Parts: sequence; C-alpha cells; structure tokens
Amino acid sequence: MNKESVPKDFKSNGYVLLVQKQEIGAFKDVQNKGVEKLMRKNCKCMFEMVSPEDLKTNQKYQDLSKYPYLLRNRDEAMIIHDYPSQRDPSTGIIKSNYAEYRDHVFVDRRTNSMFPPTGIPATSYSLGIKMLSKKLGKM
Repeated sequence: MNKESVPKDFKSNGYVLLVQKQEIGAFKDVQNKGVEKLMRKNCKCMFEMVSPEDLKTNQKYQDLSKYPYLLRNRDEAMIIHDYPSQRDPSTGIIKSNYAEYRDHVFVDRRTNSMFPPTGIPATSYSLGIKMLSKKLGKM
C-alpha cells in the first residue's frame, strides 16, 4: 500500500472516518453490512458509513473538525491482456481486454483534495475494503 495515500492522523483522537457506502448493485445492502463489519474488526478506528446524500443533507457531517476524512472507492478500468478485443466465432461474444476494479482514495474534506490511490485494487467493493482495512489496522 502506498503510505502517502493514507492521512497520517486519520486515527487521531476525536476524528471519525467517513466510509462511503456502496450505492449501486443488487447486493449493495449486503456489501455495506459486510464492509461495516470488516472495518469494525480490522481498522480499529472510529468510523461511520455514509452515502453522498448523507453528506449533503445531514448537518452533523458539516463538522470538518470531527469528520475530516472520507474513504471512498473509485472505479477504474485495468488492462488484463495485451491483445485487442476479439469476437469468439463460435458464440459471437466479444472478449474484452479490460477488467473493472476498484481502488480506494482518502479525501481530505477540509481542503477538498484527494490523496493518491491506495494501490489495493479489487474487483469487489467489499474485497477491496477487506484488504485495505487490515492494512489500516496495522498503522
């Protein structure tokens, strides 16, 4: 994990880390519950799960001295093969040379700036948080 991607003081006394909820997908509720459990077990810091709507409408999250950081995912496309997309002649299905993965970034809400990506990509929101939360727990 890129050490510059994590705020050095995110576990400081009085700070509550905001963790963005998964907002899309058929299993978003299950994933959000799993992420909450993984963060509680591994990260060992104060945190709350929030949606973008929560950040806009809930006045308590305007307190940047208590809620300075947001951990959110960012979707990326990663090349997994170096050949061009091809159509399988027997099925007609196009084989793509891209795979979707998620990486996570911390946002400093006081300066409205992003830290570099954590460098822990995963194809699933919850799998990414599982790996990241274990590393954050060791910091």
